[in-house]
Amino acid sequence: MRQLKTILFAGAVTFFLSACGGGGSSDSDTSVELVTITEQNADAVVASAIGSISSAVDIEDIPVLSTTTSSVAKSNSIMTKYAKTLSTGFSPDIAATETIACSGGGSITADGDEITGGTVTFNECVEPDGTIDGTMILTIDGSNYTAEFINLKIQMHEIIVYYENASMHFNENSTDLSLTITGYSTDGINRMDLKDYTASITGDNFSFNGFVKTNCIGAWVEVKTTQALVMPGYCPISGEISILGNGSDIEIVFNSDESVDVYLNGQTYDNYSTCDELPSLEETCP
Repeated sequence: MRQLKTILFAGAVTFFLSACGGGGSSDSDTSVELVTITEQNADAVVASAIGSISSAVDIEDIPVLSTTTSSVAKSNSIMTKYAKTLSTGFSPDIAATETIACSGGGSITADGDEITGGTVTFNECVEPDGTIDGTMILTIDGSNYTAEFINLKIQMHEIIVYYENASMHFNENSTDLSLTITGYSTDGINRMDLKDYTASITGDNFSFNGFVKTNCIGAWVEVKTTQALVMPGYCPISGEISILGNGSDIEIVFNSDESVDVYLNGQTYDNYSTCDELPSLEETCP
């Protein structure tokens, strides 16, 4: 898991279908405006798709803040770090109903059972580092854990992360993880939106799909795993993913020697010797 995030945060990984014709478009959600992918914005589109993965996976990590992340990914790291700080500082007992006042106003209420889970509600809780508001629901079933986030918003100065709705399922025995997210994160300059975004990690296999938008590309793209990413080490050794735009698409394929082939509308766009060389948000969306 940490290796996967290291790659994603380094701007290292995008993965797509080998060349077999361009002109792709999404018909799964007509409520989003898809960007037209061209040579001029292809790097930014790739970087935005990569950034979405690291941003989504951060919901699981409650994290270690990394200086190598993109600014939007950093905001998500800071969000989860702050949530952890709050829960550690206040230590609400989920096995009993308890309301704790926050130092700058607002409160945290916990209600539940230590065996089956419970609910933690942040009521405009203000602390020196920021404000948190919204609900987190934890359900425990043996080794299976499900966390739901409802209208959860965390703001630290100019950094905001908001989950309109999101859920995470984790099995502590197998370490399998699945996520669904609709929401956004912003550092005050760059913003990333995720819509109906799902991701799953099973062993060394990683897959995801959903809609992604950054202010860097100005509209949505749809990302789809067409072949699960296989990642036993730092770089993927196989996997295919498509990014679909308005009458356009990017496809990337990861090879067994860790090289990466990128195609734009069915034509070769670029080749990379390793996943490290793929474009990042830091490079394309400063």
